[in-house]
Amino acid sequence: MQVICYFYIPFYIIIGKTSQRKKRPLENRNFATERIHIKAPPLLATYILLLIITFLLSIAVYNRNFVWKSEITLWEDVARKSPDKARVYNALGLVYENLRKIDIAIERYNKAVMLKQNYPEAHMNLGNVYRDIGKIDKAAEEYKIVFRLSPNYPEVHINLGNVYHDQGRLDDAIKEFMAALKLKPDYPEAHNNIAVIYYKQGRLDDAVKEYMAALKLKPEYPEAHNNIAAIYYKQGRLDDAIKEYMAALKLKTDYPDARFNLGVIYKEKGLIKEAIEEFQKTLKVKPDHENARMMLESLSQ
Repeated sequence: MQVICYFYIPFYIIIGKTSQRKKRPLENRNFATERIHIKAPPLLATYILLLIITFLLSIAVYNRNFVWKSEITLWEDVARKSPDKARVYNALGLVYENLRKIDIAIERYNKAVMLKQNYPEAHMNLGNVYRDIGKIDKAAEEYKIVFRLSPNYPEVHINLGNVYHDQGRLDDAIKEFMAALKLKPDYPEAHNNIAVIYYKQGRLDDAVKEYMAALKLKPEYPEAHNNIAAIYYKQGRLDDAIKEYMAALKLKTDYPDARFNLGVIYKEKGLIKEAIEEFQKTLKVKPDHENARMMLESLSQ
């Protein structure tokens, strides 16, 4: 059985917001009796005016469509026009990161922090990328810069805790997650991460308490249900584990780990038909799940 850790808490900054103009409601007019007197312009002049307007609008729409063809085109266009704006390069970094063009994303984030050194959001995003590609020490450096710039930033404590967890510094990781909770008591991910470490340390009852605290704050948290189920399985409480896996799957039907783990319990209880069904569903969601494939093959012989 496996406990699924959800440590990576990326922090993205919204660069701007779209403003929406409120539509004015239609007025209740009596169109049968209302008369509007407008002197009609000459017909030829009207056609010429319409042609000019249409032509100009077509040019504007064509140019704007070209710019909006992709987010990269948009932000690179903005960067050319505003080469000294750090937030533009931070936005570009996010776009390239989402497209998994990691080297370019790092380059853009570095450009952002070069233009504006006291830019916690860009340092945070840079740290997230470094951690994502396994450069833990570099990630730690960036998160420490964020902490220096914004010590009351709960997300930076989470991400520092993640790094310490990756480095095997579990007690230091717990301290960071606790610091995040002190700043933001309603932070379910912090409780989840503490629980994961307690599980690794063999403090199973404490881990369950932390998962329960996470679920109290965030009832629709399938990962927490999955992890509680793993603890119950380890304690031999198979029926309780089944309930938790089913709760996780009710919230997230395409959850291969919960499906697979549920299948393992069914197999141990001798419920072979149910086990096969869960392993088949696991492979449907995740065709490359080798453990599910091996289990299915062993039960089909």
